[in-house]
Amino acid sequence: MLLEPRTVSKCGAAAGGTLVGAAPNNKGLRIKLLQAQMSGDGGPIKGRFQVLAVGDNKHVDSLGTLVGQITDAENVLGLIRRNFPACVNVVNANILIVETALGC
Repeated sequence: MLLEPRTVSKCGAAAGGTLVGAAPNNKGLRIKLLQAQMSGDGGPIKGRFQVLAVGDNKHVDSLGTLVGQITDAENVLGLIRRNFPACVNVVNANILIVETALGC
């Protein structure tokens, strides 16, 4: 039996939680939320967050300067679109999962 991914868009996430990338374009990305995220929205993470790691994906070069920094989804999208103009935001709720989530 395959388990359905517990994405932030499906389950929401608490402030202070760590999110990880669940798609090839954000593999290994880790961010710490500074604002709770409600379920039901697959778009960009709301509010500010801290980038803990950029992972192993095609956006490593674009996002490397953000490690340890507090930023927001608009800034992240601006950085990745410099090199990949058609890419979706790597911090969209539908491609991030809560690192320690056991269910929702």
